[in-house]
Amino acid sequence: MKKQTVFMAAVLAAVALATGCGAKKSEVKTDYVDDLSKYVTLGEYKGVEVKREHTLVTEDEVNAEIEKERNKQAAEVSVEDRAVAEGDTVNLDYSGSVDGVKFAGGTAEAQTLKIGSHTFIPGFEEQMVGMNIGEEKDLEVTFPQEYHAEELAGKKAVFHVKVNGITETQLPALDDDFAKDISEFDTLDEYKADVRAKLEAQAAERDNNAFTNAVIEKVMENATVEIPEAMVERQIDSMVRNFEARLAQQGLKLADFIKYTGQDEKSFRNQYREQAEKSVRANLVLEAVENAENFEATEEEIDAEIVKFAGQIGQDVENLKKNLTEGDREYFKADVIRDKAVKFLCDNAKAE
Repeated sequence: MKKQTVFMAAVLAAVALATGCGAKKSEVKTDYVDDLSKYVTLGEYKGVEVKREHTLVTEDEVNAEIEKERNKQAAEVSVEDRAVAEGDTVNLDYSGSVDGVKFAGGTAEAQTLKIGSHTFIPGFEEQMVGMNIGEEKDLEVTFPQEYHAEELAGKKAVFHVKVNGITETQLPALDDDFAKDISEFDTLDEYKADVRAKLEAQAAERDNNAFTNAVIEKVMENATVEIPEAMVERQIDSMVRNFEARLAQQGLKLADFIKYTGQDEKSFRNQYREQAEKSVRANLVLEAVENAENFEATEEEIDAEIVKFAGQIGQDVENLKKNLTEGDREYFKADVIRDKAVKFLCDNAKAE
């Protein structure tokens, strides 16, 4: 069970890294719904009251961001004249044994270990502090009860270690030269102001996204919606296909993933149901708003959306336009109309 959990977490993390974050505006197409009014009755949607956050960027956050950049520019410098200290990186040999018997994976040479990283068994790194280059020492430790190798869990062990070398991390001075090296600015104050401006822009974007989502949630709450099961299944199909494509980028097959994680196809699909129902509900409600307000998209607006999309995927606009079908243009038209509906709801919402 533990292996399955670790495997699933690793795969999901890899999938997330491969695809990034963000939701498409028009994941569910409702054009096959014969009469939207059969499924949606809008409640109050103009002037809904929603709390709006105004996140402030603190000086600590600015300094932390600058510190990240300093660490990227850090250099590892050899140390010859002192013993191991917290934060050093040590090159070491070690050989571990339990009750005098060496165990698999317990011996290595010329390994690097950052003291204080807590990547080794508890107590190992702490006992290395104060050792000198060339010094050898026996470290007594106890494997955690939850250690992944069951035969070692909870056991006392002795590691014979030798320090081969020590390096320390040296950060660049926080001055104007640092600012010049990593940015287009000549002074540290200018660079710091730019860092703050970027963090404030990111915070504002997060606040705006949260406000938009809250407005849509409120409009959905006020509406009466009957969700067609066929649309939910269609949305689940789309979500499963997307996940399958992302798995393929990691060299994995969906069937193998389902099997290894102890699921069957039905249980795997069911985990998407709640999200699919919410997505369908949102799209039905937003389409009802679009119809109620008679939003349309001009050819110029559709072209602008295509230009924006071409920029996002790094493709020549004219080449993209040549290959677009009428159905593709309808997709971009739907995005323009959806943007208008969302903007309309937010512009008319009352921020608390």
